[in-house]
Amino acid sequence: MKNRLYRFLPFILLFILAQVAFAQQAPSTAPSIAPDVEALKKHVGYLASDELEGRRPGTAGADKAADYLAEEFHRLKLGCASNLGEGDLKCSHNGKRRDGYLREFPFIAGVELAKNNAMSFTRDGKNSAVALGAEWTPLGFSSNGAVARGALVFAGYGITAADLKYDDYANLDAKGKVAVVFAGSPDGDNPHGQFGRYADARLKAVAAKDHGAVALVVIAGDEKFGNDRLSKLSYDQTAGEAGIPVAVISPSAAR
Repeated sequence: MKNRLYRFLPFILLFILAQVAFAQQAPSTAPSIAPDVEALKKHVGYLASDELEGRRPGTAGADKAADYLAEEFHRLKLGCASNLGEGDLKCSHNGKRRDGYLREFPFIAGVELAKNNAMSFTRDGKNSAVALGAEWTPLGFSSNGAVARGALVFAGYGITAADLKYDDYANLDAKGKVAVVFAGSPDGDNPHGQFGRYADARLKAVAAKDHGAVALVVIAGDEKFGNDRLSKLSYDQTAGEAGIPVAVISPSAAR
């Protein structure tokens, strides 16, 4: 099984700062300030408007939001923190855009499949390829890798739960093998079942890796592969990669 994902899409986005405009009240021995409600409404109204289309990173709406905030920073005569090392907060901008407040940084906003993903099984000397997209796909948190020849081991739901005294790998030798598991948990469709928190495919990958498996294949829960949630390639930046190749396969291909 070969599995390779491309991570991409750096984008420009200003750090998010909630800016409050203050109106100075009448002078007194202890001056007090009060928030300018109308200014707050203006800022929030624009940043939440349909024009910015949700401000998703890498989109024109996000750029508009960044430029709007940068312009407000300039209007308020705020300094640029990037110049702290030079001993001052002076800002320099190119043209009308207040780019002195903007900084680029990489961000993984999505993933797409490379062209060399492949899966096949050999049985009784016959090699059977599995159709990418129609019958299987790598999961977004899968690591790049290839398993040239790996024996399969079926591990139930692929759950290891010490607190429940439950381990699908308890009597199995998964070391150096490809673990094959069901999606979901023994609780079935019960969202309040005791195994609910262990049903996530990422936790199944952790369990497989901890037991020495070189890859994990999850059997989709929906008989129609395209309808299964796992068949939709997505990426969660907060958790990183699985450390082994991880794929989801249709029930028919698994059979």
